[in-house]
Amino acid sequence: MLPIEASDNYKPHHERPSSDEPDMDEPEVERRPRKRRKKDLSKLPDMPLDILFEIFGNLHPLDLLRLARTTKALRDILMSRSSITIWREARNNVERLPDCPADLSEVAYANLAFDPHCHLTITLTARFLDWSGTQWFDALEGLDLQKVLPSILRSDKYWYRRDQIVQLTGIIEDFPAGEEEAMAFYNSRVAWVKEMQDSEVALTAWQEDQSQQRSQELDDLRLQRRKQIMERLAECGLADEVGLMDDDNFEAFITQSWMKQPKALTTRTWNNIKDSVIEYVLEVQSYRIANERLRVPSDRIETIAGILDQYARTRPTTEYLPSLPDICVSPEFIRWLTIEAPQVVGFTSTGIMQKLPEICAHWRKTASFELLEIMGPSEKAAPGYNEADELKRLDLATTFFKCVTECCYHGTIAYPRILVHPCAAPLSTFFNKPNSDVYDVLNALDVLGLRFPWNFSRDTIEFDWVAWDAAREIVTLCGGDPEKTTAMQMDALDRRLACKQCKTAMNWRKAVSLFLPQLNADSKLRQLICLRFCPFTKVYHSLSYTHMHSYRYVEPAQWRVLDQDRTDLVLQKEAERSEQAKRCWAKWCCTRCRTISGGRRMDWGSLKLHLVQDHGFEEGLRKGRDYYMHPDIESSEMDGPDEVHFQSRHK
Repeated sequence: MLPIEASDNYKPHHERPSSDEPDMDEPEVERRPRKRRKKDLSKLPDMPLDILFEIFGNLHPLDLLRLARTTKALRDILMSRSSITIWREARNNVERLPDCPADLSEVAYANLAFDPHCHLTITLTARFLDWSGTQWFDALEGLDLQKVLPSILRSDKYWYRRDQIVQLTGIIEDFPAGEEEAMAFYNSRVAWVKEMQDSEVALTAWQEDQSQQRSQELDDLRLQRRKQIMERLAECGLADEVGLMDDDNFEAFITQSWMKQPKALTTRTWNNIKDSVIEYVLEVQSYRIANERLRVPSDRIETIAGILDQYARTRPTTEYLPSLPDICVSPEFIRWLTIEAPQVVGFTSTGIMQKLPEICAHWRKTASFELLEIMGPSEKAAPGYNEADELKRLDLATTFFKCVTECCYHGTIAYPRILVHPCAAPLSTFFNKPNSDVYDVLNALDVLGLRFPWNFSRDTIEFDWVAWDAAREIVTLCGGDPEKTTAMQMDALDRRLACKQCKTAMNWRKAVSLFLPQLNADSKLRQLICLRFCPFTKVYHSLSYTHMHSYRYVEPAQWRVLDQDRTDLVLQKEAERSEQAKRCWAKWCCTRCRTISGGRRMDWGSLKLHLVQDHGFEEGLRKGRDYYMHPDIESSEMDGPDEVHFQSRHK
C-alpha cells in the first residue's frame, strides 16, 4: 500500500495565514462568557491537619461551630476527640471566659455560650442564658433534691432537669444498701452540685460583663458617628447651631435614626443622610430664633393678663367680652407687645384700661359681621338697608349656629353665646417661621398655653339651617313673625310648648335644640344625646339610625302651645326641679374671681364653699353681685328649664 503524500498546499494550522474576511459558509457563533466557579470549603479538608489546626486555633468558638455545620468532612474533623485542643485554643481567644464546666464538653460549652438559638425550639432568641441547663421540670412532692441536683427557683417552686432526675433515679435503684457507700455518694453529689453552682455564678458574671462591654462598644461607635456628623456640619457652617440647642432639642437631635446608629460614617452614608440632617438643624434653628423673638411679647402678655381680669370685674356679668388672645391680636396690642423699646408709651395699667372699652366694642362688631358672613346675604333687603339693619338679623329668634368639630356635644348655639363658644377658639400651634408681628404674638400665646383667637381657623362655625327651619315653625306657632321676632321677645313671652307624642312640655329654646337640630347631628355622641332627651322614636317619624343625616322636622300639628293654666302648672313643676338642677351643673362663677375668659366654673356647693373660705360670705348671696352664670351657659339652649312630662286630656 502506497503512503499518502501530503498536498503541496497543506500547511500546519499554526502556519496558516489569518484571513480578515470571515468565512461566509460557516455561521459565526457567539461565545458565552465562562462562569466563575463559586468558592466553597470543599477543598479545605484536603489541607494538612497541622495547617488546619493552626488556622482553627485562631478562630472564635462560634466560628468553629458554624464551620462544623457546613460540611460533613469539616464536622468529622472538628468533632473528633483529637480536635479538643482546637476548641480550647478558640476558647482562650475570648477574654475572661471561665473554664469549661466539668459536666460539659468543649463543643457543648461553646454551643451554650455563643449560639444565639434556643436550645429547645431552635429559634433565634435574645441573648439570655440559663447556665444551669435548658430543660427544667418540677420536682416530685416530698423528694428533697436541692443538695444533690442543680435547680432553679421559679414561681415558688424548685425545678430540675428531667434527664438528671432519671439518671439519679437509676443510680439509686441499683445502689448497694451500705450506709458508708450511700454517704460517700451523697457527699460526691453535694460537691458536684456546689461545683455546678460556682460555675454558674462565674459564667453569669462573665455574660453580664460581656453585655456591658458590648454596650460600651456600641456607645463608642455612636459617639464616634456623632463626632463625624458634627465635623460634616462644621464644613456646612452649622456646627455652632448645634451648640445653641436647648436640652430637649439636643436630646431629640442625638436620638434621630441617622445619628444613633452604631456605625462609622462614610462618605456614601453622609451623602445619603446629608439633606435630612441639614433640614433638621435648620428647623431647630428657626424654632430657636422664633423663641428668642417671643421673650418680649410673652412677658408682656403675662403682665396685661392681670390688668384685663381687673377690667372684666368692672363690667356687667351679662356682657360678652373678648378673650385674652382676641385682645392680644388687636392692632393696638400687637404694636405694644412686639416693639422692643424698654418703655412703650401708653403701655401702662391706666392706658390699657382706657383702651379696652373701644377694643371690646370693635371686637364684638367684627365678630358679628363674621357671623353675618357665615349666614349669607339677606334675601329681603329693602331699599335703605344699612349696617344696623344687618346686625339685627343676629338677634332674631331664628338665628342659630352649630359647631362642626367632632368633639363638640352642643346641638345648636344661639347668638351671642356663639361669641364665647370654646370650640371656636382652637388650640394654638407654633409657627417655626414667623414673618410678621402677628405670628410672633400667636407663638407667644402657644408658649403660654393659650388658645387661638375666636374663629381663627374659620372652619368650626356654620349656620344651622335645620334649627332655623324649626325655629320658624315654633315662632309661627307662638303667634310671632319669623322675619321680625327676636329671641328676647320669645324669652319675654315665656310660652310652653307640648309634644303630643311624648307628653313633654318645654320652652321654645328647648323645643328647637332638643328635637330638631339633633336630627342633623354628624357624630354618634349627638345621636345619643338626641335619644337621651326624647326616647320616643315616633317624634322622628320614619327616621332610623342610618338616616340621621336625612332631615325631616316635626310638623307644627304635632306641637301644641299650652294655655295659661297649663303653663302655670308647668312653671310650678319647673320651679320644683330648678333647685336640684342648680346644684348639679358646674356653671357658676365667682364675680370677685372673674377673668377676661369667663372664670372658673363650679357647681353650687363648690361655689358656696369658695365664697365662704376665700371671701368670707356665708349668707345673703345675690346673683350678679356675688356670683354669675358662665357666659357659655347663660343663653345656652341646653340650660333652659328642664322639660316636664304631664298627662294631657287631649288625644
